[in-house]
Amino acid sequence: MLIFCLANPRPVVISQSTGPTSDGATAEREARAQRQRGGDEEEASPQDAVAVRPADGSGIRYREGVLSAGLGLTVCLRRLPKLVAATYDGADTQPVTTVYVIDGMLVTSLEDFYRVLGEAITGPGGYFGGNLDALDGCLRGGFGTPDDDDFVIEWRDHAISRQHLGYPETVRQLELRLRRCHPSNRECVAAELEEARAERGPTVFDWLVEIVGTYHRKLRLA
Repeated sequence: MLIFCLANPRPVVISQSTGPTSDGATAEREARAQRQRGGDEEEASPQDAVAVRPADGSGIRYREGVLSAGLGLTVCLRRLPKLVAATYDGADTQPVTTVYVIDGMLVTSLEDFYRVLGEAITGPGGYFGGNLDALDGCLRGGFGTPDDDDFVIEWRDHAISRQHLGYPETVRQLELRLRRCHPSNRECVAAELEEARAERGPTVFDWLVEIVGTYHRKLRLA
């Protein structure tokens, strides 16, 4: 059984019961309840740590934390554009990481990726880059991510996105780039386009993984 308290400003211990217990365990549980009613705060054991995640994480920003043994636990849920779950109470509580979730089933093109990521981070209609250079710039901070740079982008169902962002989409994007690029860059872009048409070289999916994951180390594939 999980016990949640959303209004009490004081730290509230979330405990977890897994079934019938002995009389001694029952007495101990009653003693704990009396201490809590009297204003004492109970220390949480490792098995009391409860992971809080949204039932449907698609496009939802949430926080996840690791509860150290011997610390109290408070869960604070606020129905804003994001669902937040945070751990408190104790100087050595592990840092909280903001996780931005994108649904790979919604990413069928590079433009879809920019749109889905922008909405996951800054809400409906949000912006987080409209090309690769802008994406790189947004990942450096100042566009809705935490000031301490402690965040990660979780790309769920990425295998589906990988299929959509394969060579056909790569050819389409390079054709667009060839028409728009500076004349001095056309030879290079044309060579990349020929490689993509022959299904050689990196794909759009590879571009994104390299920028978000390899370079900025902000990507979690799920």
